[in-house]
Amino acid sequence: MKMKSQNKSLIMYSLVAALGIGFLPAVNLLKRPKELNVEVLYNTDFIESHVNFLAFKIFGKSTNPANVIVGKQGDLFLGNMHNKLLYKTMDIYPYSDVQIDHWSKNLVHLQQWYEYQGIEFILVLAPNKHSIYAENLPHWVQPAEYNLTDKLINASKKLGAHIVDLRPILLESKHDYDELLYWKTDSHWNQLGATIGFKASLEALSSFYQQSLVFPKYQFGSKAIQANGGHAKFLKIQNLLPMGYETLVYRETENESEVCAGNIDPQSFQLQPCTMKLRPYLDIHRGPVYTVNEKALNPEGVLILADSFLMQNSSLYDHTFNKTWKLKYNHLTGDRLQKFIDIQQPDVVVYQVVERSLFNNYFIDINSSQVE
Repeated sequence: MKMKSQNKSLIMYSLVAALGIGFLPAVNLLKRPKELNVEVLYNTDFIESHVNFLAFKIFGKSTNPANVIVGKQGDLFLGNMHNKLLYKTMDIYPYSDVQIDHWSKNLVHLQQWYEYQGIEFILVLAPNKHSIYAENLPHWVQPAEYNLTDKLINASKKLGAHIVDLRPILLESKHDYDELLYWKTDSHWNQLGATIGFKASLEALSSFYQQSLVFPKYQFGSKAIQANGGHAKFLKIQNLLPMGYETLVYRETENESEVCAGNIDPQSFQLQPCTMKLRPYLDIHRGPVYTVNEKALNPEGVLILADSFLMQNSSLYDHTFNKTWKLKYNHLTGDRLQKFIDIQQPDVVVYQVVERSLFNNYFIDINSSQVE
């Protein structure tokens, strides 16, 4: 009897699959009539997107939970495949007190190495969306009250590290605005959240080194847009979500001027020719870049070692400092870092690191008692 039931299920599945395969070319032909080839005709994006949207809309579930999870109010969050993010949020990620001790000591050694060369140093923690909007996580994700991030920050601060934890200011500020500080369909902060973080970072830098930096003045606006954040794209549902599902918060900076923007040779660290641009597009994953602003608010040159969270506050650094160099933090360590410092001679270095990557990086080796 069981065998008959299995055979029946197999037959039904085969029929549905056959109908779907037969249905695909007709749908794709209607959607893309000028692209007649096998790859286009049997593309499954149409079916996948609608199945994913139904799972998201009706059941509040993700069909790809390792990559992205669905929270309350339709918020999308990164899944655990991204640096074991959920394990770290719930504090079930494996680590030892010895590793925390090495991490904090190595951070202080790195800071002292810079300061010995006359360079000011801060490390900025760009919080996970999970930390700022924990109330919107699904019920099965229970954030720990005291987690790995807290232990790293507390241990390093006791040793005198210049670490800037942006979680408190963003948690406080989210109640001051109608708009979100992070994208609803992405893990990154938007221009509002990034600007709050930028201002707090520079205030901390001024405090650590007892100086007076001039801050840019700005105001915010917002408008409804289609949801095209990275997580919606993971699920292929960005075109099915309604206009206005996402809000674009944009920043208008007072007296913002064009900067000369160019690339940095990744081997020699020489600056390649630059061109004048207003808010040049930034993608440090494509390679190191620099800017020069003759009308900057402050005369210093700042080396910014960061990740993709830099995209939303990059132009504020360009407006604030005479020169900026922007690279991925794990691409500039050891001898390469020393070579860059010798050639470009920055006045300030800012490490801006997303929370989920704070413990797992190359520029601080948790298995070593000191950095290079």
